[in-house]
Formats: sequence, C-alpha cells, structure tokens
Amino acid sequence: MIAGFREAHFGMTEDQVREAIKKDFPAAAAKLKVTTHSTEKTVVLSLLVPDLLPHTGSARVSYILGYKSKKLIQVNIFWTSEGTEDGDEIVIGVANSLRDYFAAQNYKPDSVVVNRQLAENTMLVFRASDSQNRTVVAVLSGVGEAARKDEKAPRPPPLALELSYIADAAHPDVFKIGKGQF
Repeated sequence: MIAGFREAHFGMTEDQVREAIKKDFPAAAAKLKVTTHSTEKTVVLSLLVPDLLPHTGSARVSYILGYKSKKLIQVNIFWTSEGTEDGDEIVIGVANSLRDYFAAQNYKPDSVVVNRQLAENTMLVFRASDSQNRTVVAVLSGVGEAARKDEKAPRPPPLALELSYIADAAHPDVFKIGKGQF
C-alpha cells in the first residue's frame, strides 16, 4: 500500500509533515525550504537529503500539500547526475533498483507499467497503483554524459530521475480555473 513516504503519510497537516521530516532526516530538516507552486497554488516543503539510498548522492525530497485541503497529497524525490559518467551510472542504478523494488510489491496488475518510452529522452521506469488508487511513478529523463559530448549540438539536460508518491493522481488537489471563470 502506498501511504506516503517514510514517516510522512497522505492526509497529514503541514505541522505533522514537518515533524515526520524531523524524524526521517534530522540533520537535513533545519534546511527545509517552503514555497508555493506558482500555478497549482500548493505548498511545497523541500530539502536536500544526502545519500537517501546508500551511495547515491543527494536527492531533493519535496512534500506537497493540497491547495484546498492543506494536507499531504504527494511526495516527489529527485536525483540528478552531475553530468559525469559516474553520476549517470548512479542515477540509472537508482532507477533500476527502484523499478525492481516496486515490481516486487503487490499492486493492481492492470495498473503496472514498466520501462515504457514516453519521449525521445524520457522513460517511464515504473508506474503502478494500489487498491486505493494511490500511485507510484518513476521517470528517467535527460541523456548520459557520452551523448552530451557533441559540441555542435545543443547540450541536452543530464540524466535525472523523479520518483513520485501520489495520493490521488486522477483528482489532484491543485488550483484549477473554475467553469465560467475564464
């Protein structure tokens, strides 16, 4: 079952999420940043966590509180390569490890998608939903260092992996323009 991320569970208030962050990442919690998403009007609590998974470098963890509910609706975790071959290997390794981990879980069989090309430099590594329609999504994007060496071509972004835990992907609690308001 997808309940959130570590001590932070869907439906928690901002204060409860802050306490969960302190428990999960006591050293990094002091550097918590709070922003409001410009279009979705959600509150985002984010921090940089070193070695979230062993030997994987830093990951940005963002906790998203709903526009209306003001409660935890999503957690995003983002790893990016420094643009080196070693950095690329780490990001790809994390993607593969997470895919294998999630594939071994018990999700609704008709919801599972693994290693699907979404665009030229974007791969859906894993997506699935549980019995409550809570969703986990891992997307790998960008290109490896070797492909960025072509000095004549525009430099594409380095490899990045975004993992999201989503309470309700079909009905997100974000700002929407109401019918007849535009």
